[in-house]
Amino acid sequence: MRIVVTEVTGQGSIRRGVLDTADCSDADRCDDLIQRAALNVPPPYRPVEGRPVYEIWAGDEVIWVARRDLAGPLLELVMTTLAGEHPSAAQGAVGASARDCPAGRHEQQLPEA
Repeated sequence: MRIVVTEVTGQGSIRRGVLDTADCSDADRCDDLIQRAALNVPPPYRPVEGRPVYEIWAGDEVIWVARRDLAGPLLELVMTTLAGEHPSAAQGAVGASARDCPAGRHEQQLPEA
């Protein structure tokens, strides 16, 4: 499965990461993380002015989540995916399981305006 996460900050900068289970060193753990994130039952979209929002593509489905509503496995999935080729950033942010499923690659990172 392929997950694409796009972060849009309150200042308008955009960061995108891709997690593809085909690229994971441990695809079973990546799949487990995706399942635990429960993308089929996302939290309500409640953006806060000036705070980041996240667009998450999983297959043909897309959800939007405000930063304040990211928690547990969904937070772990988003941070792992955005870590791109720098899984150590995800490890510090979300804990040990990010090490088991290093993120794919950065598709795009745009500079702040």
